[in-house]
Amino acid sequence: MGRVIRNQRKGRGSIFTANTRLNKAPAQFRTLDYAEAHGYLRGVVKEIIHDPGRGAPLARVQFRDPYRFKLHTETFIANEGMYTGQFIYAGKNASLTIGNILPLRSVPEGTVLTNVEEKVGDRGALGRTSGNYVTVIGHNPDEGKTRVKLPSGAKKVIKSSARGMVGIVAGGGRTDKPLLKASRAKHKFAVKRNSWPKTRGVAMNPVDHPHGGGNHQHIGKASTISRYAAQGQKAGLIAARRTGLLRDIQAKADESVLSEYGLKPNDAILAESDLHKSIYDDLLNNFSAKLIAGGGAQNTARGAQYMLPPDSVAFLGGVGADKYADILRDAVKTAGLRVEYRVDAKEPTGRCGVVVTNQNRSMVTDLGAANHYDLEHLKSPEVWKLVENAEFYFVGGYHLTVCPPAVQALAEEAAEKNKTFIFSLSAPFISQFFKEPLDASAPYWDYVIGNETEALAYAEFHNIETKDIKEIAKALAALPKKNKQRKRIAIITQGTEPTVVAIDGESVHEYPVHAIDEKLINDTTGAGDAFAAGFIAGLVTGVPIAQAIDQGHWLAKLSIQELGPSYVYFFMLSQNRTFIGVSAAECFHHPNFFTLSLENTSLKLLDKW
Repeated sequence: MGRVIRNQRKGRGSIFTANTRLNKAPAQFRTLDYAEAHGYLRGVVKEIIHDPGRGAPLARVQFRDPYRFKLHTETFIANEGMYTGQFIYAGKNASLTIGNILPLRSVPEGTVLTNVEEKVGDRGALGRTSGNYVTVIGHNPDEGKTRVKLPSGAKKVIKSSARGMVGIVAGGGRTDKPLLKASRAKHKFAVKRNSWPKTRGVAMNPVDHPHGGGNHQHIGKASTISRYAAQGQKAGLIAARRTGLLRDIQAKADESVLSEYGLKPNDAILAESDLHKSIYDDLLNNFSAKLIAGGGAQNTARGAQYMLPPDSVAFLGGVGADKYADILRDAVKTAGLRVEYRVDAKEPTGRCGVVVTNQNRSMVTDLGAANHYDLEHLKSPEVWKLVENAEFYFVGGYHLTVCPPAVQALAEEAAEKNKTFIFSLSAPFISQFFKEPLDASAPYWDYVIGNETEALAYAEFHNIETKDIKEIAKALAALPKKNKQRKRIAIITQGTEPTVVAIDGESVHEYPVHAIDEKLINDTTGAGDAFAAGFIAGLVTGVPIAQAIDQGHWLAKLSIQELGPSYVYFFMLSQNRTFIGVSAAECFHHPNFFTLSLENTSLKLLDKW
C-alpha cells in the first residue's frame, strides 16, 4: 500500500510567532513632518527592549518635538550595533551611520537598510524581520524613483523620498530548537504557517459547540452598528462619524482615523507624503464635507472683520486657478472680508485637513499656492495702495517659510510711516528652522503674539536661559527696536491659564481668560487666531490694552464653541419681538443679546463681553 505524502503541514504562524497582544508597541518611524523632511532631528536611544511578539529587539528612542516644548518617545526596530545612549539622526541631512534614518535618495547604491517605507509616510513596511535587510540597487533622479532588492530576492521600485534605517535588523542567526520528542514535533507542526481551516460553530453538532445543531446555516451580519441607528441598537462598535469643514477641511472622528493617516492628537504637520495628501479626497469625496475659509492669518482677518465695521480689513494671500479658489472667495465675501489673492496657474489652492478627536485636533496642511506668494504681487500698484492706506499690519510667522522679503517690506513700511506692525510667532518650528528671517523682522515688531510653547521655543533657540513665561515675555518686549516712537508689547497666551503681557520698560501683567464649561467646548482649532483677531480689533478701535486683551479672550471663547475657526451670527430681540441681525461690535454693550448657532439652529444666551 502506498504511503501518504504531505509536502507541507498547514497551520498558523511559526515556532517564533507570539500573540500580538504581547507586543510592546508598534515598531515604526516617527511621523514624517517638515522638520525631518527639510533638515534632521536628533534622538537618543533610551533602552533596547525584548518584545515577545517579535523576533527582533526594539529600541526606544526619545526625540524633542519640533513644534512644541515636549519630548516624544518612538519605538524602532533595533539594528545590529545599536546601543543605549546612541544618538539617532532622522532626516535628509543625517549621516550614513547605523541606526540613522534617511530618505532613499540620500544613500548610495549598495547601502543596506531596514524598515523601508513602501509608500512615503507609511512609517516602515519592508525589511523588518530578524537578520533581514533591503539593499539599494540604483536611483533614477529624473523620475524620483529608487530600485531596491528585498530579503526575498525580489526587486521593487519605490519613491526616492521613502525612508529607511541604515543597517541590518538585529536578532538574526537563530536556528530551530531540537525537537527531542514527538510531542514537541506535534506542537511545532500545529503552528506552521499557511491557512489552517477553522470550522464554524454553527456547522458543528450541539455537543462540540454551543452554536451547533441548527437546521440551517446562519447568514453573516456586520458587527459595526450604524451611527444613525436607533438608540436601543447602539451596542458594541459604533461607526465613526466624519464630516468635513476649505480652506480648512475638518473631520470629527475617532482615533482610528488618526492611526489610518499616521497622525497624533494635537499634531500639526505638512502633507509631504502621498498618504497624508489622500486625506483630503477621503473627506471630500466619501463624506459630507463642509468647507471653511482657513489659514492662520486669514482666520485672524475674518475674526477682526467680524468685530469691526464693514470694509475694515483686507487680506493678501495665494490661491490656485481651481474650484476651491472660487469657494474660498465666496466664503470670505460672506464674512465681509476683502481679499487680494495671487493666482498661481500651476499650484492648487492650499488645504488644511483637520481631524477632531474629543477636544483635540490634528492638522495636515498642503500649502499649495500659498507657498508661492511673492514680493511682486505685494508691490503691484493695486495691492500696494491697500498697504499704504492701512494703519495696522498683521503678519503670521508661517509667512517666513514662504516669502520673507514680503514680510520685510511690510515691516519697513510700518516703521517708516509710524504704523502698527503686529507679528504672530505661529509655531515653535519657526524659531528653530527660520531663525534668520525671524530675527530680521524682530526689530520692527510693535506687538508680538504667541502661546507658551512658541515662547519657550523662541527662548531655547535665542539663548534666553529661562522657562519662566513672564521672563520670556520681558525679553521679547526688550528686543532692539527700529521705530522708537512705539514701545514693544509682547503677549503670550497659556490656554486656560492667564495671558501674560509685557510692555518694554514696564512691569508684566496677567489677564485671566474667560471661564467656560468644558461641555461647551466643541473644537479648539483656530482659538489662537480668534484671540489675535479680537485683540487687533481692540487696537483698531483704540481701546486700552486690557480691554483689547479681554476682547481677544471673548472671541476665542466664542470660537471654540463652534466646529472649526467659525464665528456665530448675532441676533437681537427688537421691540416687535422679532430677531434682527447685527454686528458683533453693536452687541458688546447691549444689556441682552443672543447668538444663533448655525450648527444646531438653536438660540442660546451668551454671557456679555
